[in-house]
Amino acid sequence: MKGALIGSTCSGKTTGLAYLIYNLGNLRTKVGIGNEVAIDCPYPLGESGEFLTQWWIVTHQIEREHRLMSWFPNVIMDRSVLDSIVYSFVGKESGRVTEKDFFQIYDTAISWMKHSPYDFFVYLSPLDITTLQQRPKAFQLKIDSAFKLMLAFPDINKIPIYTITEQDKDKRNKEIYDTIKEVMKL
Repeated sequence: MKGALIGSTCSGKTTGLAYLIYNLGNLRTKVGIGNEVAIDCPYPLGESGEFLTQWWIVTHQIEREHRLMSWFPNVIMDRSVLDSIVYSFVGKESGRVTEKDFFQIYDTAISWMKHSPYDFFVYLSPLDITTLQQRPKAFQLKIDSAFKLMLAFPDINKIPIYTITEQDKDKRNKEIYDTIKEVMKL
């Protein structure tokens, strides 16, 4: 079974995954954890990201998922190939990604999702950014809007989505953990 934590920048995906790792205990041998790929990306991230950023991320995301799925019966990822579609779409809307490049990312990600489907997504709604690092709120909301749009696409909307809206960090992490444990039947 494969799932992913998805959502806009600063929505708590990495923190939620760290909480999951800490609390899995002996189940850690049954669940492969895919940390965020973008952290190793040599190209500009966030609002500065362009085609090469998302191309690098989507190809490395596919490689990491493939590797983990060969080692573990269950895999949970910090982000998914859908994220590259979303960030490329926002880049296209702002003129940093061409339409042709957007569709290259889209087609690659959708092809991977057909070859190796996600069994579920845990979608994290945006956190109140004033309590986090100083990040552009407008960009966070653009990413969130693009996620909502992409999750309705016919190629994607058949994947079960579990939405986490809790704003309290500790309660949010517990809800992420409980959701994944229940969905994966751990």
